[in-house]
Amino acid sequence: MGKRRRSLYIQQQTGRYLGGVATAALLMVSLPSPATQASGLSNAQQQLQQANQRAEQLRQQIGAYQQQEASLNQQIAHLDDQINAKLQAIEQMARQINQTKQQIAQKKEAIAAKQHEIEATHQRIAQRQQYLDQRLRATYEDGTVSYLEVLFSATSFSDFLTRLDQLTFIAQQDRTLLKEQQADLEKQQQQKAQLAKEQEQLVAAQDALSQQQRQLVAIKDALQQQQSEKRQQLGVATRGRNLAAGELTTTLAQAQQMQAQIKQLQQQEAARQAAAAAAARAASSAAGGASSSGSSGGSPVQEGVWAWPLPGHSYISTDYGFANDSVHKGSFHDGIDIPAPLGTPIHAAGDGIVIAAGPASGYGDWIVIDHGNGIATFYGHMYPSGLLVSVGEHVRKGQVIALVGSNGFSTGPHLHFGASRNGASVNPWTLYR
Repeated sequence: MGKRRRSLYIQQQTGRYLGGVATAALLMVSLPSPATQASGLSNAQQQLQQANQRAEQLRQQIGAYQQQEASLNQQIAHLDDQINAKLQAIEQMARQINQTKQQIAQKKEAIAAKQHEIEATHQRIAQRQQYLDQRLRATYEDGTVSYLEVLFSATSFSDFLTRLDQLTFIAQQDRTLLKEQQADLEKQQQQKAQLAKEQEQLVAAQDALSQQQRQLVAIKDALQQQQSEKRQQLGVATRGRNLAAGELTTTLAQAQQMQAQIKQLQQQEAARQAAAAAAARAASSAAGGASSSGSSGGSPVQEGVWAWPLPGHSYISTDYGFANDSVHKGSFHDGIDIPAPLGTPIHAAGDGIVIAAGPASGYGDWIVIDHGNGIATFYGHMYPSGLLVSVGEHVRKGQVIALVGSNGFSTGPHLHFGASRNGASVNPWTLYR
């Protein structure tokens, strides 16, 4: 009977062992193979890196376009000022030319009037000279009465002197009148010459003003041509910036999709490793039960008995679920964010095995602990130097495993604390309820 009992016990333990292995195997079969998982994750991370590099290039291009646009706008504004100044100068020059034309017209009228006066004076002098010549000819040559006759017909010496004075006065008056008329003529001719000279000066001034006006118009046309070219360059820069901005939007959307894919792959990898660890524990438990009298071989973690990862820090900046803050913008937040100073010790929430410790997209560097029964916790945004445990290491509840950082997609020092059950994200608050 003793042999039969031992045989039955061995069969029972072997059945338990095979059942545990089978259960773990079923968990692992439901997940991608390690090679496929690693290849997909590597490809996704490479695509994300390329997308981020392209996004950075596009940001630099947009910045360069914006600088070019700002410079071109300043140049266009400066050219506007220059063009307006030239237009004002051209208008002022046109007014000066019109004033000069009016002055030239007035000079021409004055010269014509002076010429008319000169001609009238010429006529008066000619008429006076003709009158004197006729009188002299009549007196000395053809006249019946001569100066001598007038003198010798005097009745007395006193009458003779009187007649001599009168004749002398008449001759002097004639000579004075001729001299005055001659002086008037010379003065008029001088005035005419002065008016003609002033007219020439005005014509020369008008020509100079017209030349300056043509030069100003040429400068204005050149400035307008430069402004047109600058506007064309501005249009090219604006179109380039808009194209780069559109591509950047598309690239960022692709990068966000890559991050979600990487996150999913990382969760799958964590679940795979958790399943592998569960298979190992199941095999170890079954093997231990076969070698000892009915011992279960291990104590699974009791849910609800967990340590807080950041003792002394209870403020939650972003809770689990859909977040509407400026960082997450309505996306699903798969953990809770607990702010704390850089270097604050992070404690393991429970006993378990470290199944991930290193870079993780979006999280900077993270740690994932498998606690058994399909439960895992993860801790994110640490720096590489802040990781204090490595993959495969057994940790105890409350053990310091890392230091708070601000790595990855982070706006300040904090711990991103999350949990999963059988590879699916769960609210970490359920561990404490």
